[in-house]
Amino acid sequence: MADVTTPINEKITLQIGGQYDYLQNRNVLSNNTHSTMEEKRDSQSKESIFALYAGMMFHLGKFNGNIGLRYEKGNYLFQAKERREDFSSNQLLPYFSVAFPIKNTSHSLSYKYSTIRPSLGLLGNYSYYLNRYNIQEGNPSLRPQLTHSFDYSLIWRSLYFSANYQYIQDPILPLSQVVWNEDHRTVRSSWYNLKKQHNLTLLLNYNTVVGWYRPSLTLAYMFNVNYLELEPQKEECLFRPLPFVNLQNTFSFPSIDIKFNYQFTGKGYSRIFLIQPQHILNLSLQKTFYENRLTITFYWNDILRQAVDKYSTSYQGLIFTQNEDQDRSRFGVKINYRLKTTKKQQIQSTEQLQRL
Repeated sequence: MADVTTPINEKITLQIGGQYDYLQNRNVLSNNTHSTMEEKRDSQSKESIFALYAGMMFHLGKFNGNIGLRYEKGNYLFQAKERREDFSSNQLLPYFSVAFPIKNTSHSLSYKYSTIRPSLGLLGNYSYYLNRYNIQEGNPSLRPQLTHSFDYSLIWRSLYFSANYQYIQDPILPLSQVVWNEDHRTVRSSWYNLKKQHNLTLLLNYNTVVGWYRPSLTLAYMFNVNYLELEPQKEECLFRPLPFVNLQNTFSFPSIDIKFNYQFTGKGYSRIFLIQPQHILNLSLQKTFYENRLTITFYWNDILRQAVDKYSTSYQGLIFTQNEDQDRSRFGVKINYRLKTTKKQQIQSTEQLQRL
């Protein structure tokens, strides 16, 4: 990888460069008595990536930003005894971002087209026998994931707003399929390319100070639309918006701070998983002594005992449910004491360095 940065003038800087990566991997996997694999699997995978890019940073009046273009060529080869996967890709990946003020507001816009290649570990030709009902497999047929990302943000006084939209082509996600046997069913889990994915996140934050009271409110609404097509001509769509609320309340008195925080996560999809609602309440009281040198904090996290991750998914005949029921409620005391020896320690550290 090599790059060169050259100032054109006081307002424009040019950056150009190139990159070349070559990866080679070999897997030799022996059979065990519980697997249905052959006695031995020997496979090889090779991947090469060549890229050129050029970009420009600019400061033009009230506008600051950068713009650029990346050309990327990739080649991938997987070869085993009875299987061969060989594909190449050529991509032009543009990006830009700009920030500018309008009266008493600040704005920023950005766009990026990027690619994420699956790691060689996901591309392996392995098949791990976990038990008679579960098998974990690699997927040599995985394709790179392509993402278009648009971002916008606005700042006005104590108000912050942002919007992010992503269109993902061939997103890479772990999925499972049910295989029917004579006397039982087996779940085969692997990594797959979904057909496409739309993600939209809207976020609004407001914070202010009213005497001894400092509130901060964050509202978010997340849309995750997933299109699955694991079998030909059989497409499913998983979609439900996910709301989020976070309210932080800080009451500041002389040498005492009281914090009362509430967080709500509604029912909705995060990628392919349907998240169940959560209400989380945290409380803390902080007292300082001796000119803020001693700090004692009493805290109680997850008072309602609802910080339990519950999520599920259902597609193509498979139903998956996870309930991580563990007690995350915590209460305790923290004591911090700050010594007034900063200046002396710095002098001693300097003397020690000079001796070396």
